[in-house]
Amino acid sequence: MIESLFTVNAGIIDVPGIDNEKLADEILLNPKRKTDDVTSTQFEDTILNVRRGSESQKLIEYIINYGKDHDLSLHSYWSQIHHYLESTDLHQHGHVDFSWVYYVKVPENSGKLVLYFNENDERAPKYIMEPKESRLIIFPSYIKHKVTKHMNQDVRISISGDYLLINKQS
Repeated sequence: MIESLFTVNAGIIDVPGIDNEKLADEILLNPKRKTDDVTSTQFEDTILNVRRGSESQKLIEYIINYGKDHDLSLHSYWSQIHHYLESTDLHQHGHVDFSWVYYVKVPENSGKLVLYFNENDERAPKYIMEPKESRLIIFPSYIKHKVTKHMNQDVRISISGDYLLINKQS
């Protein structure tokens, strides 16, 4: 009998009560990229303006409350707009404990989230996750990940961020 030697704490949550059409419109009001450097993993990142009463505020409050229930504190967040043929290069968020992505707008043939456990070994486990609107995926920040090419003429929109453990064991 073969048993799992390693486990990874991660979550896949379908978030209720968010109007993703309104949220997409809010994000598209501020499409300026954080950087114009196409070699940066922040190239498709934009600043998420959270206004009182907005859908983005409802989502961020949900993420904060989810975090509190799991001893996590929201550290940062941003939005992403992927245009045709854009992707996000392999990277990790080493300065925090957990990373997350929420899918706002996912047209057909959107880029997939790929989590790597050893990007140097093709035989090593990797998880390919199909994006789905209203889905929140949380995973350890040390896991390297990327987003494959977006193959639709319409934009793909997501919001990502990071959590810190509240009562971190040393």
